[in-house]
Amino acid sequence: ILTIEEEGLPPHISQDVINLISRNPEISQIIITSKKNEKLIMSSLMIYLDLGIEQKLLQHFIRKECLACFDPSTLFRENTAATQLLSIYCRVKGIGYIRELLVPFFESVKALER
Repeated sequence: ILTIEEEGLPPHISQDVINLISRNPEISQIIITSKKNEKLIMSSLMIYLDLGIEQKLLQHFIRKECLACFDPSTLFRENTAATQLLSIYCRVKGIGYIRELLVPFFESVKALER
């Protein structure tokens, strides 16, 4: 499992690679779809997040997923690059909210146990 707080762009990624990937979501799609590896998906997503253009990547994958779906009841139900990307994105963006919500609750429960 990835530790989301520690994930970010690996320092060895060159600016040329970042520029190439960020200009064209199709390149990220090729990279992500070829392996469906969580670290590859996370790295691609982090490039877009660091540049503040993650919506561009998410929209591209959601559009592709919708176009490839023939039965609306199966939309986002298969293990595709789009569902993996959305899952990782939700973990990255949601972890802060979950901590903010649950940590005080668990601390109060722990205090009651004392």
